[in-house]
Amino acid sequence: MLRKITAFSLLLLVSFSLNASEESKSSKIEKASIEVKDGTARMLVNGNPLAPDMLFVNLHDRPNPVNTALMSLEIADAAKRGVNIITFTIGFPWSREGEKVDYSSEVDRWIDLVLAVNPDAMLIPRIQTTYVPFWWQKANPDEMGLLSNGQSSKHASIHSRKWRSDVSKGLKDLVAHIERKYGSHVLGYHPSGQNTGEWFSESLHGGVLSSLEPGAVTAFRDFLSEKYKSDEALSKAWGVENLLINEANPPSKEERLKKAPGSLRAFPSERNVADFLEFRNMEMADSLLTTTSAIKESAPNKLVLVFYGYHMELNCGSGLQESGHLGLGKVMNSKSVDILCSPVTYFERYGGGSGSFMSPLDSAPLHGKMRLMEDDLRTHLSPDDSYEVKANRHRKARDMAETEGILARNMGRYIAHGTGVWWMDLWGEGWYRGDELWTFLGKLRDAHLDSMSKTRTKPEIAVFLDERSHYILNAFPEAQRTLLYKFRDDIARCGAPVAFYLLDDLLDGRVAPAKLNLLPDSYSMDQERLEKFTKVSSKSSSSFIFFWAPGVEKNGLVDYQNIASFCGIKVNALESGKGGGKIIFSDASQNPYDAGHGSLGPSFAVEDKNAVALASYTDNSGIALASLKNGNARFIYSGIMKLPPDFLRKIAEDSGVHIYNRQNDVISAGHGYISLHATEDGERKIFLPVRRALKNVLNDTVYPAAKEFSFHMKKGDTILLKELNEENGK
Repeated sequence: MLRKITAFSLLLLVSFSLNASEESKSSKIEKASIEVKDGTARMLVNGNPLAPDMLFVNLHDRPNPVNTALMSLEIADAAKRGVNIITFTIGFPWSREGEKVDYSSEVDRWIDLVLAVNPDAMLIPRIQTTYVPFWWQKANPDEMGLLSNGQSSKHASIHSRKWRSDVSKGLKDLVAHIERKYGSHVLGYHPSGQNTGEWFSESLHGGVLSSLEPGAVTAFRDFLSEKYKSDEALSKAWGVENLLINEANPPSKEERLKKAPGSLRAFPSERNVADFLEFRNMEMADSLLTTTSAIKESAPNKLVLVFYGYHMELNCGSGLQESGHLGLGKVMNSKSVDILCSPVTYFERYGGGSGSFMSPLDSAPLHGKMRLMEDDLRTHLSPDDSYEVKANRHRKARDMAETEGILARNMGRYIAHGTGVWWMDLWGEGWYRGDELWTFLGKLRDAHLDSMSKTRTKPEIAVFLDERSHYILNAFPEAQRTLLYKFRDDIARCGAPVAFYLLDDLLDGRVAPAKLNLLPDSYSMDQERLEKFTKVSSKSSSSFIFFWAPGVEKNGLVDYQNIASFCGIKVNALESGKGGGKIIFSDASQNPYDAGHGSLGPSFAVEDKNAVALASYTDNSGIALASLKNGNARFIYSGIMKLPPDFLRKIAEDSGVHIYNRQNDVISAGHGYISLHATEDGERKIFLPVRRALKNVLNDTVYPAAKEFSFHMKKGDTILLKELNEENGK
């Protein structure tokens, strides 16, 4: 039954299954669910809490044949440390009408392999849904995606209603089979699709466009009919007389790839492009939800996981607006999704880096969901001739010390934000193999499990990200790359915990303002949203930082005068080439700063006699940064795309935020734990808001109660500290 498994492999399977950990014997999984309590999402099995720590092994989707013996060893290593949740790839056989599907070779053999190693394993099969069988492609050529380079996509079109119908039936049949045969072991299902299985547009990184297939035209017209209701409304919005919905066409490749003049599109003449971008993102979300709904219908008591919402990562190629990942609000409102997944960023992920997040992960619990992080670190155990090294994709950690520092930093962040994690050996090369590494991972897991019983202290700094604002940007916008992708690293080094939400969660009252609030991409504010924000901010004594062009688009029109209506500070557009990212602060103690971008087309300068200047452009084109009291709140306008950690720290302190570290180290705090990841060699300091004893969970050192702690560390080291009761040290 277990094909391609050698006799030696079988011996290993039996040996390790007999010696699997007795720590957590699983009972029959009757119901798996997510419960949100005190703002934190927790995983439950049969009503009992379960640590959301997992191992991913690549059994089916790989560049080389599966090394079953090595994968078996990793599964056994995990079991010995109490990690029994195994997520893994399986095949997805489709059959023609009237034919019986054979699941034995692509599905059953991989499930049997995992259970042979660890009979207590709780399974989350990953199912690639948009790689359709060759016979289906041949029979339905117009249902496949078409790219702007003239090539056919490897995936079914996100606009194909036939694919949606066929994949739903196929998934229902597959899940019904797995539930009948293995249901007592199955924790959930992970449908994947499109680029790398992560539901974003194919070839996005290379600036190649998707959705040029015929089905996109019909689906776009359906979208316009639902949005505008009448031909007259569409004609007015697009500025085209006598336009009929059933004759409206998608924008051309040239319109979608427009770079200039400026970063902002002109309305109403380019409203067709904005509508198409919104349409594509909603179609991607709907395609994803087609798969989750089919699975949930067949297995209503199991978890459903999806990749989605890479708001701060997919700022590449032709822009986030072309990614398909701007439907997170829609996905989070669906009852068919329980867990949203994303990797740790591929920017600044190694020792000394921030290890930032891709998504507004703290919104998930507000919608009853959990966030689960993919930790696909290429550990020091990755072979030198690995697929990754040969492809020149990502380097591996240099040694065990760097591996430990990165994994502990990441776990500190998972604990603080209340997320789950799977440790991932992407190509089945032994990245997570051996007692030494799993002894260390066991310590991280113990801390994670302990943190689940503790209440999260709400971070005093929040970042609010907006989905709809990106539809008004031209292709390849500098604003996204600097403000969302790179700025994360500076935010992570500001010395205090930070939460990340969707802006709509603030506007709709699901979360209150923090003491300091950053609104990096709030460009589109219609009258209803503006009134909601005014209501929220007028009751607040918090600080709000707005970037570049806040509120510039209102009710379908782009007007620079709209900026003052939103952020309260009057600005003027600068001439082309003026402004840019270089500033000098009014406070002489702050060093001149270069945000790393040029003129934003346009850049803006503050011209408001009531505002206090905080910094000016170095080219003498005007005030780049200014502050204004707005009732009890403080509004700050920034004309540059990112701000240095020391300036953020100063504004945070002025806003009443407690600062844990002043050395630009990476701090996480929450659920009873504090972590510090050193960005430089030397003595690193942590300042607590109250006296507290601490315990280093990585080496069991206990530090007597104090408010200030010092640690000698090397760049890339992490210290993970449990907060203890001052009186009894427990």
